[in-house]
Amino acid sequence: MSGFFLSSKEMEALCGAPALVQRLYVFGIRPAMDEETKCSGTSTSISWYGLARELRVESAPGIKEELPGKQQVRRAAQHLVKRGLVDEMSEGPKLIFKCKLA
Repeated sequence: MSGFFLSSKEMEALCGAPALVQRLYVFGIRPAMDEETKCSGTSTSISWYGLARELRVESAPGIKEELPGKQQVRRAAQHLVKRGLVDEMSEGPKLIFKCKLA
């Protein structure tokens, strides 16, 4: 079984962040991170649409399905930058994030 470990610095930086921001980091950006470079989007391509799909909340009785739009995901990513978790290092159309606290 594979997985990844969040450092105490990452957990501290995520504490109190909006749920969408936390989910973007934990379910979208961090799993795609290359261990050597600490970058997401280099060895495995990521996109705004793909990240939005990772953030989807399925519907359940009494709970409406939630699928964030591209702009919501972009704003959540900017929140991660402000919190010092990532740097956006995109090259043209290629989306790349450096996970600074990993």
